[in-house]
Amino acid sequence: MRWLLALAAACSLSASVAFSEPAVCSDCFLGVYDDLAMTQSSGRAASFQVKSVYLGLRLAPGVGTSRIDFDATYPPGFTVVDVQALVPGATYDTVGNRAQVRWNSCVTGTHALFRVKVLTTATPRNALLQLRNGVAGACPGPAADGWLVPTGCYVLNPGGTAPPCSTPVAPSTWTFVKALFGTTGSR
Repeated sequence: MRWLLALAAACSLSASVAFSEPAVCSDCFLGVYDDLAMTQSSGRAASFQVKSVYLGLRLAPGVGTSRIDFDATYPPGFTVVDVQALVPGATYDTVGNRAQVRWNSCVTGTHALFRVKVLTTATPRNALLQLRNGVAGACPGPAADGWLVPTGCYVLNPGGTAPPCSTPVAPSTWTFVKALFGTTGSR
């Protein structure tokens, strides 16, 4: 009888480990920006104007990745017309609203990853391009060694109060705030 209880406990423990949530790199961030310096998460465009936005990644010190997957939702009338890699060896593929970014080597630090040219068929106000469900893979490491990456959004033709996901925070300010509240490292 004891062996049956031990077996049940072992199965329960292994199931909880197998279905645990991946780690979150809270000092990392994947966002869409209006500029290569990745300082503005909103911008303006008129209807039928090609607009460039930049997919950017901030990784915490000591963290590297060779892949990122994420979901992207676009406002109505918003079409991606071209994607240009800014990091050598990068590939960008989409399946529906799911994007897959891959590199031949390990990427660390802060980078504008891609220049994305978009076209709008209208002049939307407060149009929200939202990134969600960011998952990165450590390098080197197996594909299953993933961790969550916080994501942001981009507001096209903002008016009024910007959504919280589009409020940029300078890395130096964020480091100060974390130190002030005693937040320890992540990932």
